[in-house]
Amino acid sequence: MKNRLLLLGSLLLALSACKRESTAQTPPGASSLSMKINGVEWKAEEGVTGSLSILKNHQFVLAGKATPGTKEQNLNIVLENVTCPGTYTTNPGAEYDIAQYAETDANGDIAMYKSQKDGLFTVVITRCNGTVTEGTFSGTLPVFLGATAQIIITDGKFQTK
Repeated sequence: MKNRLLLLGSLLLALSACKRESTAQTPPGASSLSMKINGVEWKAEEGVTGSLSILKNHQFVLAGKATPGTKEQNLNIVLENVTCPGTYTTNPGAEYDIAQYAETDANGDIAMYKSQKDGLFTVVITRCNGTVTEGTFSGTLPVFLGATAQIIITDGKFQTK
């Protein structure tokens, strides 16, 4: 548990350290990450990364960040035992299997949602080779901290290069 929180905290801090430089459209061929959160479109503007077996053998990592207005929003997905392509569901019993979404406002207040325990989150990986990944995802993320209702993520898509 401590290792899992340390890894996820590191991912969030790495994404937070990036400065927002542009709100321009993603250029063709660039990495992309998008989804709907409770039916509302969301697109990562920076820090889109995806990899297989870079941090740990057979571990898939996907992350991205958006900064609409005065908010900072981060999505992180970590899955173990990935031998893609394939369909993977987060497993609360695994050390690093987790999908997490966090939103920080201008006051520093955080709302965090995680798939651990009673959340169900599925990732379909259609292509993966090191840092080149592609696929879809969806699921329910229950409240972990600072919020009152779970979020439902649909139409998730990613392509990293």
